[in-house]
Amino acid sequence: MKKRIAIVLMTVILTAMAFVFIACVPSIWQNERLSELRSNVFVGEADGYRVVAVTGIRENPFKIDGISNPNKINFTVITLTPEVFTFGNEYAFKVQINGTEFEGTMTAHPFNQTISAEIAVLADVNELTVQITGASSFSVTLTSVITDEFIDADKAFSIAYDRLSSAISERAASQQYEIFIRLIENPVDASGGFRWYVAFVFEDGTTYAALIDPISMEILASK
Repeated sequence: MKKRIAIVLMTVILTAMAFVFIACVPSIWQNERLSELRSNVFVGEADGYRVVAVTGIRENPFKIDGISNPNKINFTVITLTPEVFTFGNEYAFKVQINGTEFEGTMTAHPFNQTISAEIAVLADVNELTVQITGASSFSVTLTSVITDEFIDADKAFSIAYDRLSSAISERAASQQYEIFIRLIENPVDASGGFRWYVAFVFEDGTTYAALIDPISMEILASK
């Protein structure tokens, strides 16, 4: 009887220790090497416009140099892509994020025929309703591309690091590196969807990266 009680107690203790260990594993959000994390993307369409909002955190000032700046800022970038782009058209936006309303003017990109605005906030929501005024006026609801089946940024980082750790460790012996994690549109083929992109960038520009399917967890490409 005493032996059985001892076994039960040991099982309880080991289980508790396991939970404590898991809880103590630092999130990628706290990783001192993290320079950018694009943690969510929201998409919608209306009146001949595709509207995308990307949110996350990044170093400030932002510079890809292999060294992560400890100063970080939250951001949400709203981008309009019109079916027909007319340079000189002016737009303004209004959006509520995390219960706070933001508004302002938008700026045209000089090369890629888009119009965008940046807000210093991390969107911790499942959807956003954006009101656009100016050359066109409309309201559009943007829905997060993340589903219940998606792995999160921590898991994506873990998968990428496991694949690339040997090369990273060897070069890290003599150089610093910074980490970029981005939820991006599928750059590989025309099947659509979004992928996790995880990159480790060293001071000399050497980059090790992996593209990960957020549902199957398969590494689609790495270098």
